[in-house]
Amino acid sequence: MRVSDLTSGKLSVPDGSEVTIEGIFVMVHGVGYLVESKENKDQMELAIAVRHPDLERRLLKRVPALGGSKYSYSNNARISGKLSMSVDPDFWGVIDAIHDFTVYIEELSFSVEL
Repeated sequence: MRVSDLTSGKLSVPDGSEVTIEGIFVMVHGVGYLVESKENKDQMELAIAVRHPDLERRLLKRVPALGGSKYSYSNNARISGKLSMSVDPDFWGVIDAIHDFTVYIEELSFSVEL
């Protein structure tokens, strides 16, 4: 499913459901989240927070980061895990208990070791 399927209300997913979400993975100052498109990367109310211990360190081990901006990452991604409504008012929801995380950069795919 796409991020917008959830944030627009097109799909109703019970809290705590196992999901696979595709979108743009963004990381700013160690905070990771998914949005529908690069144009939405600063609209947190339309974002799904990505929570995993040492997420930034694990990403940096496997996925080349962007340089020269506040964004460490702004790439297509697919993440599988447990979706919950966010207790953080900055985000629409949160995905955690992640077991599959792939970041796409141009024609390459990078599997994040979790």
